[in-house]
Amino acid sequence: MATPRKGHSDQDLKAPELPRADAVSTEAAASGIREPQAKSPVQLYEECATAERDAAKVDLDPIKILFAKFLFFGQPMFDPAPVMNDDPVKDKEADLEIRTQLWQGRKYRDILEYLRLSANREDRLSFIAWWLKLENVCEPEYILGPEELRKKARKKFYFLSESEFENAGRVSAWLPYFERLLRDLDDRSIAELVRLGYESTAVAASRGKRSAVEAACNWLALSDDGRVGALTLRNAYSKLYGPKRLRRRGYSLEKTTS
Repeated sequence: MATPRKGHSDQDLKAPELPRADAVSTEAAASGIREPQAKSPVQLYEECATAERDAAKVDLDPIKILFAKFLFFGQPMFDPAPVMNDDPVKDKEADLEIRTQLWQGRKYRDILEYLRLSANREDRLSFIAWWLKLENVCEPEYILGPEELRKKARKKFYFLSESEFENAGRVSAWLPYFERLLRDLDDRSIAELVRLGYESTAVAASRGKRSAVEAACNWLALSDDGRVGALTLRNAYSKLYGPKRLRRRGYSLEKTTS
C-alpha cells in the first residue's frame, strides 16, 4: 500500500464554481433555503484518501463467498409458479389450483431426477443446498458446511487476487476526485485549479486523459514511483468493475462442481 499522500494545507481555498453548486434557485430563495454547497477539492481529496486506505483492509474471502452463493445457489431451479391468466375457463381459481398442483408435482419429479443423476455425495449436497436456498429454508453453508463453501468459492474465483481487489479499490476510491477535476479542467488553467485546491500532480496526471479512470490510474502510478503501473491498475479496475466483469449466467448441475 502506498504511503497516503497529504492534501493541500491551505484551509482558505474556495470550492470550485461548478454549475448550481453554490447557487440559490428561485424557489429556494423564496423559501429562504439555500442549496447544499459542493465539497471543495481539499475535502474531496481527504475523503478519497480515506477510501483508498480502506480499500487495503478488504477481506477477500467473504466477497468470494458472496459471489459463489449467487452463482451456485442464486439461479432459478424451476419454472415460475403458475399465475391467474386470461384463458377462457369458467372457474379461474380452480384452473389455477390444478396448474399449481401440476407444477409442484413436476418440481418433485425434477428434484428426484437431479439427485439420481448426481455423480457423488458432494454433487447431491450442492444440489440440496441450492434447492433449500431457493425455498428460503436455509443458507447453503448449513448443508455444505462453512469450510466447504469457502473452498468452493476460492476454487471458482481463484482469479480474484487480493492485489487486484486492492488496486481496483484504490482506483474506485479516487474516481469522485478525478471526475470533478476533469470537469473543471475543461475551462480552467492549471494555476487556477491549484488555487482552487487541486493537487498539482493530480492536475498534471489528468491532462489529456479522457476518463476519470485513466486519470486516476496515471496519477496513482506516478504517486507510487512505479510500484504499480497505470496499466496494472486499469486492468484490475476493468476486471472487477468494467464491461468484462463477471456476468450473470445460467446454472446447471455441472457448474456446481467446477
